[in-house]
Order: sequence, then C-alpha cells, then structure tokens
Amino acid sequence: MAQPFNLARPAQFARTVKRQLANAEEDGRAALGQLLNRLQPSPKDAGALFTPTPFAFRPYPAPQLTTAQIVSPPDGHYMHSFFDVPPVSPSGRYLLLSKIPFIWRLPVPGDAAELCVVDLYEQTIETIYRSRGWGMQLGINAQWHPKSDDVVFCNDLIDGDGVAVMIDRSNRQHRVLGGPLYTIDPKGGYVLGPSLTKINHSQDGYGVPVPSRRTLQIAPGLADDDGLWRTDINSGKRELLVSIRDLARDLPDRSRLENAVTSLFHCKLNPSGTRIMQVMRHVGLHGRTGTVRSRLLTLDAEGGGIAERVSVKQWDRGGHHPNWLDETSIIMNLVLKRRTPMRFVRIDDQDGRITPFTEARLGSGHPTFKHGLIITDCYHHEGFGDGDGLPLRLIDPAQGSEQAILHVDCGRPGLKARRIDPHPAWSRDGQQLIVNCLVENKRQTLLIDMTKLLAARQAIDLDRLDRRLNAAPADLLQSEQAI
Repeated sequence: MAQPFNLARPAQFARTVKRQLANAEEDGRAALGQLLNRLQPSPKDAGALFTPTPFAFRPYPAPQLTTAQIVSPPDGHYMHSFFDVPPVSPSGRYLLLSKIPFIWRLPVPGDAAELCVVDLYEQTIETIYRSRGWGMQLGINAQWHPKSDDVVFCNDLIDGDGVAVMIDRSNRQHRVLGGPLYTIDPKGGYVLGPSLTKINHSQDGYGVPVPSRRTLQIAPGLADDDGLWRTDINSGKRELLVSIRDLARDLPDRSRLENAVTSLFHCKLNPSGTRIMQVMRHVGLHGRTGTVRSRLLTLDAEGGGIAERVSVKQWDRGGHHPNWLDETSIIMNLVLKRRTPMRFVRIDDQDGRITPFTEARLGSGHPTFKHGLIITDCYHHEGFGDGDGLPLRLIDPAQGSEQAILHVDCGRPGLKARRIDPHPAWSRDGQQLIVNCLVENKRQTLLIDMTKLLAARQAIDLDRLDRRLNAAPADLLQSEQAI
C-alpha cells in the first residue's frame, strides 16, 4: 500500500541539504587549515613570554550613563571566554584574554593561541602562555584562580588530549594538570569538566581542536569510563567524579539512550561549590535522530543527588544557556509551552519548579541576573538587531522594562561556530561588563563602566519605594491591587 504524501518530508529534506552544505563549507575550511599547517606549522614558542607591552585603550560609542573602552590591541583577534566566567582578576586590576590567530576558519590540531593578561591600570598586555587547545567560542577558556591575581588556568592540547594547565605569574612557571578544565571550584581546590574532544560531537567551539568532524567517533550507549572529570589542583591527578551511565541511571527515558550517542556539554558549580549544573546531550534519539537534543541535570559536588531539572521534551520546545543564579536556582532561556515565545526562567534546584522572570520580555542570548536586572546579548536569528548591530539588553523583570546598553558588531549571520558572541560577563565587583565584538573586522574586547547607570536605576527604585511608603492608604491599596 502506498504511503500517503508527507508535506513535512520536502521541508525536512531541504533543511538536511542546507545543513550538509554548511558543514561541507566548514570541513573545507578545516582541510585548508590542515594543509597550511603542514606547509608552515604554527609557531607555538615564537616571541617572549611575560613581557608587558604598552598600548592605548580606545573609546567605543556608548549611550549616556555608560562609558565603553576597547581594552585589547588592534594588532590581532582577542576575546574573553564565557558569560559565566569572570575575566577580571580578584583584585580588579587584570583582564584575561585569548589571542587567536584567525577567525576565517575553525582551529585544527597544531594551531596556537596566546593567553594574554591586560593590566587595566597601566594599559599593558603580556603573553604568559601559548596553547594549542582552543575553540572559537571560549578561546583557551582562560580563568583566574578564585583567590589570586597570580594563578591562571587554561586548556591545552597535549598528546591528543585536552587538559588544564596552571600558570603561576609570580615565578613564570606552568604545570600541566591531568584533566580537563571547564569550571573551577570556588575554593580553588580542583577543576572540573567533561572530555574536551568529545564535546565537539554536539557543538564546535567549546573544547579543543579535532582533525575533522568525521574522525570524532563516539559509540552509542552510556559510557562507564567517561563523564565528568575532577582534577585536584595540587596533585594534578584526575578522577572520574561521575560517569555518563551514572548520570543517566534514574532518568525516566534511560532505556531510549542505549541506541543514542550521549556526551556532556556545559557544566558549572554554584557559588559555594556545593552543587553542579550539567548539560547532557544526545544524538540519535528516536523521533529526531539527526538532531542534537539536550537536558539539564544537577548533582552535588561529590557526584550524588542527581536530579533532572529540564527534560529533553521540555528543552525540545526551545531553550539554551543555563547558568547558576544563586546557590539554589538557575537562570535559563526556555520555551515553557509549545507555540509560545522564549522567556527568561528561574529553575529551582530544590523542587524543580520553573517560573518566568517576566512575561513582558523575550528571552535571548547569554543571560545573567545581578542588581535585580537581567543582562544578556542576542543572536541574529532572535530578531533584536538593527543597522547599528546587535544590542546588549538590560531587562528589569520587576517593571517589565528594557533598554539597550549599547550595540555591537557581531559579524554576519550564519557563521555557526565562528560567530562572534558578545558573552557579556560581569566584573567581580559588579560594576563593569566585559564584552566581545568586532571592531574593523577584528575580534576585540570591550570594558563597559556601569556605575552611573546602576546608580541612576537605584535612585529611581528608591524614589519609587519612597512614593509607595508615603502614599495614602487608599492609594497604596489600589497600587497593590494593580500589582
């Protein structure tokens, strides 16, 4: 019996062809990179380390109440790592950047990037390490020791494996650790992360280079010998904190995972280091076999207390970029009901409740919550851009209001893993934002001073509170009823 014609099949076929053509372009760029490396290998040890070079910060156009400066030199491509990683040192004096050698293709094994420290007081920059373990989205994932301006961590590709390196600026020495770095214990005792090569199976740009997408083979099923790795900073020894099989043991759809390829992606410790947030990804799940599908798990710092907080079914509706909001809750972009817009949501790690911050504003980009405000960027496809570039969005959930802090050039649409995401990250004192962008076709880093804007908003809030407290009882009752 003939099968009825399915109108969805031509559209699905067109999407598949479009995706394969885009992948072919990136594979071609990678192949050209491999050839160039064979003809002229990337010099890993060229140039002196720990030699400060002066350069002048440059102003960047910003609206009233904020000032912005370009705090990277115009001699190359610079970037900070991620929206949930403080790029400014504990004292507030230094800024960590990755200097990457190009932006026209993804890196392949052998390409070297530089770990750079910018002195925000003296306006100097120095290279302190060269690494071949980097990606287009996180660079070499440079991170400060939580309690020191002298100790810095990054990733490198050593003997085919992505591992953490610890650099001590005080004695100009480095030490290779045994396991991968994605996040650091807030007390400074260990680094934590999934495999930095296998992370590429679901998305390029966040781990270390692999020769090509075709060489990255992961067997279907739930691995006993891979998962989340914890590496002691003092000894350098790594241990498998929890395997992928252990993480999936109590999932309601566990039986469906045996035929899918499962890997780990973004992970993060809460502010005290007592709970871990872990994104798990699957390729080959029944129903949408060619699609990367995700879920969000949380667990305690010793690998127990595993709980699913966002299921595959919930994430399938639309969602991205979870991050710890505080000790017991997570902020994320998520579509709560089918055919409704994406919202900024709060996920309670104690009871699993998911609630929107506000119905008045759409979710986007890489959101953080500080000073009672959501700061985020956006992607081209999310519909917030205009002729001035993409906005950095400041949302007041209590009022349902929004303003653009400034607009930045993020390159053209369709760059996939080579896109230039702003990744707005707060300084540790909560007074500055550090942002990636393009300036004259080079990746650059901005520092935005938020002190005047935050003070002005606080004054408005205090004035609003004062008027409420001094309102007549009838007016106050009417106001409460309106809320």
